[in-house]
Formats: sequence, C-alpha cells, structure tokens
Amino acid sequence: MEKISPHIYILFTILAATISSLLVKWQINQINNSYEGAFNLFDFFLKLIQNPWIIFAIILQIFGILSWIIALSKFELSYAYPFTIITYILIIFFSLFIFNESFSYYKALGSMLVMLGIFFISYE
Repeated sequence: MEKISPHIYILFTILAATISSLLVKWQINQINNSYEGAFNLFDFFLKLIQNPWIIFAIILQIFGILSWIIALSKFELSYAYPFTIITYILIIFFSLFIFNESFSYYKALGSMLVMLGIFFISYE
C-alpha cells in the first residue's frame, strides 16, 4: 500500500476551512432572511448554535485544526502556511456562484498573483 502524501493534511485543512465558512455564511443568510422582530444578538447566537449546519461547520473546523497540527508536524510553517491562502481563492470562487457575490478583475488578478506566489514559495 502506498504511503499517503503529507500534503493531504494541508488539503483537508483548506477544504475544511472553505466548506465550513460557506456553510456558516449560507446559514447566516437563512437566519437573517427568516428572522422576525428586532435584531437581538443573543437570540441570533442561540439560533446559530442550535442549527445542525452550524454545528457541522464547527466540527469540520475542529477536524481542520487537527489536520493542520499534523501538517505542521510534517512541514515547515513557512512552507505550509502559504497554502492556506488557497482558502481565500476558493471562497471567492464559490461565493460568486453560491451567493452571487461581486467579482472584479482586481480579485482575479490578485488570485492569480497569490497562486503564482504559492508556486514560487513551494518550489523546491
């Protein structure tokens, strides 16, 4: 059986952060759209912590942190950390399609420059 690349831990960390952020945003939008009455932060928080999608997102983040700890045991921080910026690029991409968020040439250019930077940092 082939050994799993330690990069899988970085990938899981990125995916966990991306998916959990998208889930939280989706559920906050749902609560905001269906919330009746004056805005009350305590009530809002109670709705969030009782929401199964929010609970799943929190659990996913916990597993992402555990994966990150393993990744850091395998790589130098200066090597592993730049990969987490991929989360930002994935968030931009999926937010565009899922939430109809804005997109600009500056975001596209910035994302390409970030990917180029990650390529150069990770090149050994």
